[in-house]
Amino acid sequence: MDSITDASATNVYTVLLYPGIYNENVIQTSYVNLKGVGLRGNSIINISSGVGYNIVGQGSIDSITIQSVSQTDNSVVLYNQSSGKHHIKNCKLKFESSDNGRSGKWFGVNGGELTVTGNELDYDVDGNAGGLVLQNPIMVTNGELNLLDNEITMELEDTDDWLVLINSVATASTETHISNNIIEIEATNVGFNGLMTAWYEHGIGGEKFLQNNHVHLTGQAGGSSICVGAFFDSSDNDATLNGNSNWIDVAGCNTNTGVTMNAGDTLVSSFDRVNAVTPISGAGNFNYVQSPSDGNFAVSGNITTADNSYSKLGNLWICNYTLTSNLTKSIEEGLC
Repeated sequence: MDSITDASATNVYTVLLYPGIYNENVIQTSYVNLKGVGLRGNSIINISSGVGYNIVGQGSIDSITIQSVSQTDNSVVLYNQSSGKHHIKNCKLKFESSDNGRSGKWFGVNGGELTVTGNELDYDVDGNAGGLVLQNPIMVTNGELNLLDNEITMELEDTDDWLVLINSVATASTETHISNNIIEIEATNVGFNGLMTAWYEHGIGGEKFLQNNHVHLTGQAGGSSICVGAFFDSSDNDATLNGNSNWIDVAGCNTNTGVTMNAGDTLVSSFDRVNAVTPISGAGNFNYVQSPSDGNFAVSGNITTADNSYSKLGNLWICNYTLTSNLTKSIEEGLC
């Protein structure tokens, strides 16, 4: 790829990567795409430190494995982007370590737009020493992230680490779409006393979208462990999480919560299935029509049918049109 000097929007190159293991860090030129020949496990870029695949400008990778299975330090970022539009499709990104205190990243999103579609994302850290380490495979500092139709697996052996699938810095201004993914996050050590979440939103507010995902967090009750499906604490207290048709299952930790929204942030949940001891928590705003547990149905506002509107009074739903001065009688007559 180094020999390509005339790539442009009207002269796009596709470089074929033939089967084999390439032990090198790659810098991709703008308007140059890289495509593996055959299955995505055939063409492997293997790195031990630094940025494995660094792209500037426009480009994509297809049917390639980028992995780090023997790190020399904690600098590993498998794929980094800072501008332009990027597409990762039908690839495998794998970070694996049995050393104590190790961490790494699949993606560094530092600007532009990154779309990740139809990939296998694997993160497995088995070391169990070195103090609290933040494990966050997807780090967002700026730009747009679209995470679509992926199989995502994270496994942690350490007892006190924090495991955060998607993390954002306080200054991040991003638009995020997370749709149609299968997300499995698990702490395997019975002494686990850390924190797990699929999404920690700490950047500047705005509209965020979580749609039609299966999110399964399985922790261990090692003392004061915390599992949260999504945790929003935007730096300007003005983020909105739009959830639709998600299955969020959180269990095993000492504290298990579906979604936490801090003051100023808003959850808009439409027909999400949330299975957790505490489905929602926090001082934020909650607008929901959801199933907080199997066989139960919850709404935060009123229910309106074609001819009647129903409101909640205590533990009772009453038909608004039946209200009279005789409140007790009207409630009896208007039970829904």
